[in-house]
Amino acid sequence: MPTPAEGWSRVHGKKIDRTLVTVLKTLARAGGWARTR
Repeated sequence: MPTPAEGWSRVHGKKIDRTLVTVLKTLARAGGWARTR
């Protein structure tokens, strides 16, 4: 039986991971765009 904190992180961790991936992709794209200029 997971603790409430573990359950929360399991549910919300996926959302946070998706957000981080989106941010990192955006930063990588912006960095690559800046590098090509």
